[in-house]
Amino acid sequence: MSSFASPLLDLRSTTPTDHALMRPGVRALALGVGVWLLVALVLAGLFWQSYRLDEDQAMSHLAELAHRQQIRNDVILHATQGLTVSLAGSLAPILQERRLARQILGTGLPPSAEAAFVRRAWERSTELLAGRPSLAGLSVITTEGEVLAGTQGMLMPPRDAGDRMALLEEAPAQGVDLLPPVHDPLLGGWQLPLVRRILAGDGSLLGFIEARIWLPALTSAIAESDLRRIVTATMLRDDGVILATYPADAEVLGRTARDFADTHWRVGGGAGRDLPDRPVLPADGSLAYDLSSAFRTLILVGAPPGWVTATWLGRMWPYLALSAAVLLTALLAIAAAARQIGRRAQAMARMRFQNMLLAAQQDSSLQGVAIVDDEGNLRYFNRQIENVWRLHGLLTAGQRIETMLDRIAAMLAEPCEIRRLAEECETLTAGTRREVLHLRDARRVECTVKALVDARGAVTGRIWSFLDVSAELRAEEAIRWRSDYDPLTHLPNRSLFKRRLSEMMIAAREEGESGALLYIDLDGFKWINDTRGHAIGDQLLIQVSDRLSACVRSRDGVARLGGDEFVVMLPRVSSEIDARNMARRILTAVAEPYSVDHHLCHLSASIGIVLFPSERDDVTALLKKADMSMYAAKADGKNRYCFFTPEMDAAAAERQRIEVDMRAALGTGQFVFHYQPIVDLARGELAGFEALLRWHHPTDGVLAPGRFVEVAEETGLINRISADAILQAARDLGPLLGARPELHLAVNLSVRQFQDESLVELLASLRAQGEVPLDRFLFEITESLMMSGDTNTRRMFDLVRGSGAKIAVDDFGTGYSSLVYLQNFPVDYLKVDRSFVANMLENEESRQLVSSILSMAKSLRMEAIAEGVENEAQMRHLQQQQCEFAQGYYFCRPLALQDALAFAEDREAMAVTTASLAAQ
Repeated sequence: MSSFASPLLDLRSTTPTDHALMRPGVRALALGVGVWLLVALVLAGLFWQSYRLDEDQAMSHLAELAHRQQIRNDVILHATQGLTVSLAGSLAPILQERRLARQILGTGLPPSAEAAFVRRAWERSTELLAGRPSLAGLSVITTEGEVLAGTQGMLMPPRDAGDRMALLEEAPAQGVDLLPPVHDPLLGGWQLPLVRRILAGDGSLLGFIEARIWLPALTSAIAESDLRRIVTATMLRDDGVILATYPADAEVLGRTARDFADTHWRVGGGAGRDLPDRPVLPADGSLAYDLSSAFRTLILVGAPPGWVTATWLGRMWPYLALSAAVLLTALLAIAAAARQIGRRAQAMARMRFQNMLLAAQQDSSLQGVAIVDDEGNLRYFNRQIENVWRLHGLLTAGQRIETMLDRIAAMLAEPCEIRRLAEECETLTAGTRREVLHLRDARRVECTVKALVDARGAVTGRIWSFLDVSAELRAEEAIRWRSDYDPLTHLPNRSLFKRRLSEMMIAAREEGESGALLYIDLDGFKWINDTRGHAIGDQLLIQVSDRLSACVRSRDGVARLGGDEFVVMLPRVSSEIDARNMARRILTAVAEPYSVDHHLCHLSASIGIVLFPSERDDVTALLKKADMSMYAAKADGKNRYCFFTPEMDAAAAERQRIEVDMRAALGTGQFVFHYQPIVDLARGELAGFEALLRWHHPTDGVLAPGRFVEVAEETGLINRISADAILQAARDLGPLLGARPELHLAVNLSVRQFQDESLVELLASLRAQGEVPLDRFLFEITESLMMSGDTNTRRMFDLVRGSGAKIAVDDFGTGYSSLVYLQNFPVDYLKVDRSFVANMLENEESRQLVSSILSMAKSLRMEAIAEGVENEAQMRHLQQQQCEFAQGYYFCRPLALQDALAFAEDREAMAVTTASLAAQ
């Protein structure tokens, strides 16, 4: 770009130019070079004349040596050619006769006949070999590639016979063909093959004659010369193939010489010297050549590059010394100027490098940078400023800054922003001015302006820098959003809700107004989430959040605390009526059916309501009160709302105290069983006991399960308490069975404990000990357990029954059990709830219900146990309905272990108690 021609720091610069700095040194250098050139020209003329004389003499010697070697090679090749011509004439009849014989027989010659032909061919061949030391060997080869006759080392066909035949078939009919050199492993040394065809009288091909010449014979003239230790020789075919070298170089033999086409063109024929700039062999320098037109071969003789100059320099040392002295004088004359020039050149090079480095850094920076002088002219800008403002090719060095600002203003949402910033920066003399500009395409660019001040404190310009911060700001906003909002429903999360609630409470106190907080928990959501999957549950939560948002006013707030818990903040509530109306609206909206992924779902909500502000309440306390009122709504039957009352706070404190005392009571023996007799109504005898858990509290006395079981189940302590109680019951069962071996012992199990794997482990441990007969145990469960539909529940039923224990459904009739569930689960007993027994004599509906339960038990082959028998009339009615067992205060209250043992052993007391039954 042309804009980068302006130096990075060239703002009203007073630094001398390059020419001013270099002028004195250039003059001195020009004078010294002039003197040096004058002396060099004089000496060069003398040197050149002397060198040409030596060169002509040396190259003439090389050309004579090349011509002598070519003549010798022609003699050897002519002799070998004559040999092959003579031998081809004498072998043609033999080979033609052999071909005729093979054609007549068809399948080949007999060994004896073949041997005869070979012998005749060998005799003819050996006659011609005598007295030819340059000839390494001879072979006669048929058209089928068979070696019919040959000297030692040439009887076997070569490994590359196929390629060799291809070369042989290209041999001329009248002359000979020079093939690439070969190495004979048997005789040793390199050989040059010459090939000639053997033709029949009719011109057909009968075979080939291959004669091989020792390569040293083709370089013998060079080897015998007085320059044999200096020169090199190369014999080439007309196509550039190297046939022989001196000294012998196996690596280049058979290869094609470099640039041979050019070499052959320049030769043109005859002899000469100074041929190629690129010698065939690397050691060649000056070259002489000689061309043989008869055999299309070229002899190149080369000498080392320093051969001519070595002789010449030996006689030219005085002249060289004089030249060196003159040149040294010239160099000393300009040394001072050169040193000065060097220093200044290094300084300028460092300055340029620093400028280039700064420019490169600016170009690779994420910031767009523009430097403006104090007159408002654009002196420098980097590439990034074009990228930020999309001004490629629109900025040039030297243009007014207003031109760039006009183009920037056209892209801004508020064009006047950049103008205002420019006006404010006109008076900027120190420090930095920074502002974020908003673009029409939603990008945001941070603009920074800084004044450039020289050593005297005068403003020489300003630096404008621009950085696109859109991605960083979007990332910060995304992080803030994720920290404040629920990613599923996009409602404010607990953190943002608490901040807004705190601000709302402060504003309510300052303005003297009231607000309300609605704590919402979805009824039945867990069951849908577990049975239909979390994907359905997530979509259900999204729809609930949309309905809640549609119910509230614009000034109200909705947030998701987590799971299926939501809150609604209502500012400026005039009375409880406003909060009550909003709660009703939310209950109605939540109760509408939901369609999620072709599934129809139904939900309801339990809402806790608390009003604020209060002098002592903070956000945490307010949430706690709302949570307590929500649980009160759930306890009242769900799908309703409940306002917070002070009694709830007291109940929560009591629950917390119970939990703390309960944890301290674990393992201390405070939890014990009291045993209530179960009577066989048909026989009027004691059938067993129900183990009823009691807590011997150190301050509150004996507590019934209603005071602590609910807290134990919520906190998860019920498993530990129940496990300890079962172990205690197992220990107590031994003495009870000692008094009455036919007794059974009923123990209540909570839903949580029945579904816990530790129950199976506990029963397995008791069975392994063998001290307690598990078939005397009767475990009582609630009917809601069968309604869960959990596959683990059925598995636990089978495991408990498999241990030998029996199962009873406690308080049957108070829930929603059906005949289907009773048929699918292995239940042994049904326990009729005390509420039905208490009213069955006065209430027809209760009486019919008791009768139905007893009939159902008989039809399912189960036995029934009636609870809460208070008088003789109830006992007689149950006996008439053929109820098998009963328990209640009419027979006996729950007893401690020793009293229960005494009751079991006192058969007379039991008989008096059940006398009326026996009379029936």
